[in-house]
Amino acid sequence: MKSTMAMVFVLLLAVVSAFAGSEEANVKTLAEGNNAFALALYKQLSSEKGNLFFSPYSISTALAMCYAGANGNTKIEMGKVAGFDKLDTEIHSAFSKLNSMLNLSVKKDKCTLSSANAVWKQKGHPFLPEFISTFKKYYGNGFFEADFGGDPENTAKTINQWVENNTAGKIKEFISPDMIQNAYYLLANAVYFKGTWEKPFKPEYTKEAPFNLSDGTEVNVQMMDEFNKYWYYSNDEFQVVALLYQGKRLSMLIFLPKEKKNLSDIEKTLSADLIREAVKNLKYDWVKLWLPKFEIEFFNDFKEILISIGMEDAFSLNADFSGFDGRKGIPLIAVLHKAVIGVDEKGTEAAAATAVPGGWENEFNANRPFMFIIRDNMTSSILFMGRIMDPRK
Repeated sequence: MKSTMAMVFVLLLAVVSAFAGSEEANVKTLAEGNNAFALALYKQLSSEKGNLFFSPYSISTALAMCYAGANGNTKIEMGKVAGFDKLDTEIHSAFSKLNSMLNLSVKKDKCTLSSANAVWKQKGHPFLPEFISTFKKYYGNGFFEADFGGDPENTAKTINQWVENNTAGKIKEFISPDMIQNAYYLLANAVYFKGTWEKPFKPEYTKEAPFNLSDGTEVNVQMMDEFNKYWYYSNDEFQVVALLYQGKRLSMLIFLPKEKKNLSDIEKTLSADLIREAVKNLKYDWVKLWLPKFEIEFFNDFKEILISIGMEDAFSLNADFSGFDGRKGIPLIAVLHKAVIGVDEKGTEAAAATAVPGGWENEFNANRPFMFIIRDNMTSSILFMGRIMDPRK
């Protein structure tokens, strides 16, 4: 199994010029806004216990689809929370450009990154032509009819099949009929990523080793072991190592607190500036790296988190999504998000450096809780975020 991940995001509505110029600037602005939103979501999630994994990129994409139908204060709040207000009407073209950039470059590099969007509407409740035009132009042609209240079982089955097809079978039976029986619309975004390490770990070096949980308990996990050249940075608070995927376009940044420091110390100060500073100071050097194998399956309803950071109207009877079909007062009832990831030794067969000095200066032993970010190195977009508190779960 290669380092893989697949995730799907489903949003339920209640009873319901030249690229080198403005487009490039818009994509940069979009990435900055998405990253700020990602960190805001992570900080809210970090108060919970256990492992975390989610795709802020996918959540942002699905909310942007809703933004196309939002008006009034609902749109203002969504714009501020998700960072869409910096681009407003150009937000959709920026998302379209970013999605095409990511899909094209990763396919070229023999990794797989795919994103799919879809909308299901209740039979007899048509969308406005303006919304249909915006969606098709920037998000795809995934328009379907459904009978949420009359036949929720078959509707859920159809949606679950779409999810399964667009996550390479990683996510099945995502929604149940009771989740959608009162819906008028359902908007979905699915992202699937499968990447191979540029420098794979050697399976024969993987062995059982101790991992120190946050409560001081020591448990045994399968620890991968490699001595190679990586992009590495260290300060008084934490270490960072960047593991590149084949093609070098995407990377996993792993933030490990120094000995006698806690992961919560990093989480409290986590910011876009901290990440930029860490990336800026990465140096290509020999590193003795230990990293546990892990798999995470994470499910969460982001409704309360979004309300707590300022997106209130969207979930109340004050909701104004009249851009969908002309009607107000139809709120979002949930923001359901599920993500899975698996990381192990295997990767590309491309050659890696084989000259190995007899010792090392830089040790990166992820034998205690750490956080990680998977990002697009060209646009700096955060695609996935997570943390490992216990690799066994």
